[in-house]
Amino acid sequence: LPATKEKSGVSNDIRRIEALEATVDDLQATTMELTKSLRALINIGIGDDSLNQILSSSIEGEVTEQVPGRIIGWANNRIDQVSPLSVSVFYGGKKIVSTIANKTIEQKAAKEKITGRSFSLLLPRQFYDGKGRTLHFKAGEIDAPLVNKLGAISFADGFPLEGGVYSSKDGIIEGWGVDHSDPKTPIVVSAVYGDDIVAKVVADLKDGKLSKKLGKANCHHGFSLALPKNLGDGKKRNIKIVVSPWGFDLLGSPVECEFSI
Repeated sequence: LPATKEKSGVSNDIRRIEALEATVDDLQATTMELTKSLRALINIGIGDDSLNQILSSSIEGEVTEQVPGRIIGWANNRIDQVSPLSVSVFYGGKKIVSTIANKTIEQKAAKEKITGRSFSLLLPRQFYDGKGRTLHFKAGEIDAPLVNKLGAISFADGFPLEGGVYSSKDGIIEGWGVDHSDPKTPIVVSAVYGDDIVAKVVADLKDGKLSKKLGKANCHHGFSLALPKNLGDGKKRNIKIVVSPWGFDLLGSPVECEFSI
């Protein structure tokens, strides 16, 4: 019995760490978005061609691997090796998704061993249809190009995000959500009303209903999301449930919410 309790305690600690890591990733992504609001100031310097060339040459990186549901790579800024780099994917000249390279790794570039930061990307739902597409990857505020070593990229194994809602009552939305491409890491679920994120929570609650679907060892993907009190005026509202930091719709349709305080 003591050994069982000890093992359970270790598992709980690991889940707490995973939940904290998911929260940190989301906070870092939010910080990167806030930083973009300063782009007007940054552009004062970036408008100089010589400075732009220096900044571009300081950023290097590669798209190195495709795993089920995700694209993996690394990016490095030789001038600033402290701040994580933003990484964006472009298709047809349009940006389709962004993330941050915030995991420390070691890669070999030619004969030189460098220390970079890895990134892991999900694509929007429509890109999981099995069709090969040429994608372009860029890093930093100046959109420095990264080397795509994969060529045309296609996913035929389905969109990795899955979830559902059990109930919406008294301003509490209860449900579950999982990223099958990284099932051990809980996702961050956000409630969006209009264009605003009004609530956010980590989906790391134990949900016995998921045992048959995901296994008893991997059923901690439930969430209980409390909407802000200012929405409790009795009006019906459609709340979209999205996965942060991607902004991808988890359910495919909004949740109808109505509550009074």
